[in-house]
Amino acid sequence: MTKLRIEEPDPLDTGTTAAQEAVLSFEAVVLGQPYAVDGDAASEAVGSLKAASTAALFPAIVSASADTIALYEFATATFSRQNFGAELAGLHQQALAGAPALAKFLRSGLVTSRVKSAAASTAPASSTPIAVAEDEAVDRYRQAIASQLVGIPEYEPAASVLSVVVPALEARIAACRVKHQQHVAGELQRIEAETRQAAETIAAAEKQQREELATFFMAKHGRGFAIHGEIFSGAALSRAAKRIGVQDNDGYFVPFKLEELQALRVREEAADQAVAAGGVL
Repeated sequence: MTKLRIEEPDPLDTGTTAAQEAVLSFEAVVLGQPYAVDGDAASEAVGSLKAASTAALFPAIVSASADTIALYEFATATFSRQNFGAELAGLHQQALAGAPALAKFLRSGLVTSRVKSAAASTAPASSTPIAVAEDEAVDRYRQAIASQLVGIPEYEPAASVLSVVVPALEARIAACRVKHQQHVAGELQRIEAETRQAAETIAAAEKQQREELATFFMAKHGRGFAIHGEIFSGAALSRAAKRIGVQDNDGYFVPFKLEELQALRVREEAADQAVAAGGVL
């Protein structure tokens, strides 16, 4: 006898799959690799998810009766502009059960525009731009209302997506951006430190070499050395090794490269060794 196999249905796709996959793709980018494209794609996907859920919960236009408008005006008459969005969200919570028409109106574009207007009128002049303050106030208002609608069938899955899923995905994107930015900043600091250390090492080596050359030529200060087609004393070349100007026979200052002085020293030391060994110059 063949038994029927009853399988659990696939979970309903609430539209979050594309956004979640985009965020996962961004999180998978290895540190040190270009990340802007994946980050922008993740933000765009989450933004699309947020826009779809927002449209489902907050219609631009809602028909309202005169009684609903009157109730709205009476209830909000004492609301402060500084806390207008928060107080409206509290009113929506109360209206859900007792005045559903008012709750629906409070989710309309008309009321949202008033939240934006209140934010603009109370934003500090030296703080964030007005447009940013408006958007942040509207987001807080919608988030507060969406959280009130979680679990109510007629508002799901949009309510859960907007109040839980979207903030979580946005937080992951922000954390991932910070991680990459910190890595880039750390790499730049490391490169700058290595470059600075290399420059200091080179400078120290050159300083030591110049000191050794100055000492070498000063020890032979009375000897004449042929360089640049002229004869310079050891004392003069000692000064040249210290970057002190040296004049030629015509009174012009002669620049000496460190490599030239070092090559001259090598030749002189080789000649001295040959003489000491009984060789002939």
